[in-house]
Amino acid sequence: MLSKPSAILSAHTLQLYSRKYYKECCRPIFNKEWAEVKARPLLSDKKQPHPFNICITVIKCLFAAESPEFRAELEKEPLENLQELKEKVKAASDGPINPTDPASQQQSLNQAYSTLQPLVDQVARKYGFVATLLLAGPIPEWSGAVHALCFHSGKTIGLIKQNWQQYNADRFDQATKSLIGFA
Repeated sequence: MLSKPSAILSAHTLQLYSRKYYKECCRPIFNKEWAEVKARPLLSDKKQPHPFNICITVIKCLFAAESPEFRAELEKEPLENLQELKEKVKAASDGPINPTDPASQQQSLNQAYSTLQPLVDQVARKYGFVATLLLAGPIPEWSGAVHALCFHSGKTIGLIKQNWQQYNADRFDQATKSLIGFA
């Protein structure tokens, strides 16, 4: 049985560690720990712990056992990515705040992909979620017709990895049409 870690760890650091090292480091130890827990007889007033809690304990213990240099480097990683993202957003937002003429609006939309996709990617990485950002408004290149822009990051866990649009196209289309109608 692993000993409990003494350090308090941030959730984003644990998620990053788990995402990078789960398959090779954490899963074999989790499988062993979980088999031991399942093999233990239960007291009549006790419930078996949930596998998720065992998994988190394994991840915390393994991370705590890493060298201080390794932990410090991993803890810095999300913060460095966030600072880089903030600089990209600031650089891309130096144009007009609310462009009124079609040319400046189209220029802003062209910059949206280079600004918003990294933002959605960072949100997905930071929280360990899949993420979708939907925007709707007039598109100058399409004669001002209202359309939606979509940014996906991350895919579902499982045999077939999909983003929201791939996973449930009908519901995605309903949400997109609703947003376009709202805009």
